[in-house]
Amino acid sequence: MTQQLGPPGRDDVVYAAILRETYKVLIPYWFFTGDNVFLNEKQWKQPIQKNILQKIGSSSLEPHEFAAMEVAARHFGGMYDQLCECHRIRSEPHQPAAIEDSHGAIKYARDLEEAAAAANTDLLRAAIQSGDVEEVADQNSLPKTSYKMSNIHLGEILLLSLRVQFLNLRIYYDWAVLYDLPQADELYSRLRDLAVESWKYISFLRGIEFFDATMLSPALWPSLELATVAERQYLMDFFTEIDNFRHTTPKDKKEEEMRILSYTAIITGRKSAKNDPNS
Repeated sequence: MTQQLGPPGRDDVVYAAILRETYKVLIPYWFFTGDNVFLNEKQWKQPIQKNILQKIGSSSLEPHEFAAMEVAARHFGGMYDQLCECHRIRSEPHQPAAIEDSHGAIKYARDLEEAAAAANTDLLRAAIQSGDVEEVADQNSLPKTSYKMSNIHLGEILLLSLRVQFLNLRIYYDWAVLYDLPQADELYSRLRDLAVESWKYISFLRGIEFFDATMLSPALWPSLELATVAERQYLMDFFTEIDNFRHTTPKDKKEEEMRILSYTAIITGRKSAKNDPNS
């Protein structure tokens, strides 16, 4: 129905804002179904991006925000095909054809991860310099520091960019392990560092509306596999706290943990969503 209505006009701020929220809700379904991500097309994407930038209101950050959103659009627009390729290669990974195809799959994940890392680093650095983000001491957080945001929309973009980096770095690492590549240990170390970095957003997520936190917290889900036992307990307390607002009775933590781990395996190409009870 949204597609039939057509893209918003130049001054249709309300419709653009609705599309912005629609985009966040529909993205998870699109990359599982392979449906056409029409909101990534130019006539749709530009009004959405403009609306987000207007909400943030810091003109000095616009080039960095735009770069981060472009990388995210590239990732989500191609994610279904990327995951299908992962499953196809993994079905017979050591066959000559699969080994040949893996080179392209590895390059795709590596290039996206590098682009997302650069975009996220540039945006975060610029936001800290402009005062829109502040890293503060926080003894209640796992890294002992947390990020304070000037507004939720900037946090959304930073977490979106971090999510793209996290997923593609994980895919790249898994290829390195599967094919015994020499950079596997280095990639795991980078994954662990990224996990710790992601935990600096927990205080921010706790301070926003539960619905928004529910939409944004999956950016941190890949970190669960990289956590120590104590860190995992802390994270599961947080994840269930965020998710429980949707339920009349609290969810079982172990059940929620299995759901998160299963979902993470699916969106990093290690597991198929078909017939998976946790997906």
